[in-house]
Amino acid sequence: MCVAASSRPIWEQPALCLEKVRYIGDEIAAVAAVDEDTAMEALELIRVEYTQLPAVFDPFEAMEPGAPLIHDGFEKNISNRVLSESGNVEQGFKESYRVFEHRYETGYQAHCAMETHSSIGVWGLDGRVTLYTSTQSPYNLRSILAYVLGLAEEKVRLIIPKVGGGFGGKAELFPMDVCCVALSKKTGRVKIVLSREEEFGTTRVSHPIIFDMKTGVNRDGTLVAKQVKCIMDGGAYSGSGLAGPFLSTLFLGIDYKVPNISLSSVRVYTNKTVAGARRGYTVPQAHFAENMHMDLIARELGIDPVQLRRDRKRRLSFRGQSRSQHNSG
Repeated sequence: MCVAASSRPIWEQPALCLEKVRYIGDEIAAVAAVDEDTAMEALELIRVEYTQLPAVFDPFEAMEPGAPLIHDGFEKNISNRVLSESGNVEQGFKESYRVFEHRYETGYQAHCAMETHSSIGVWGLDGRVTLYTSTQSPYNLRSILAYVLGLAEEKVRLIIPKVGGGFGGKAELFPMDVCCVALSKKTGRVKIVLSREEEFGTTRVSHPIIFDMKTGVNRDGTLVAKQVKCIMDGGAYSGSGLAGPFLSTLFLGIDYKVPNISLSSVRVYTNKTVAGARRGYTVPQAHFAENMHMDLIARELGIDPVQLRRDRKRRLSFRGQSRSQHNSG
């Protein structure tokens, strides 16, 4: 398989929204003060005037013709899509003894490490930037931060004291990281620590995914054809982009031997909390749907579900020719 990749780091989410907010967690102002009480008092003095815009909160509604576009240039609010195929699925369904179709839906899950996100930004007099933060992806974060600030990478340094609770929740650059560095250009050093409420609203949650699964089998339970269509609710921004759609199709295709297979995944913008990596990055969602589906197939065929899995498990090799299509944007 091949994955589409950008030639430069891209960060879609603005550090501060100046003209348009896309979900309730969007940051619109940042204040630096000598202590937290003074900063909170200053925030209370800020007044913002909003003009209400149409919004979409369901991925299917977001893809409907005429739905408001959350980001210009993304038709049907689709941020990323992946298609992976092998064999001839339609022919496989025609040759199957029975074809089973089920839909499964998963919801949000939020990270909740004991410590909340925190960062310290230092903009030195020599023009070099230092960010102290807890992250699982220091080199990626450094590249994107340099890109956002318009600096050469050698002028940006990341220091990672401890990661703490990660599991995907600390794999991306967040507006708080950019804000504390930008404010430190005026003050020398700025620390931002999120409250628990801010943690839930402004970082990342797991992707809610709708799985439409269709599997053709023989009388003995042999898998002949398999088609899965995933609709991922990505929230207001792309997060880590293509990773979610790619991984959801990958994990749906590696467990069982199927000669004819078609896996597609579409990540859709909605006006909700941004989805990203969380504890396996689509693995729990994909395996939940896969295993529920296989259990129902086994029950309908009168086959022991454990034996069905043992006989059909893939042995660390891919069979047949594979053709993959990956589109970003």
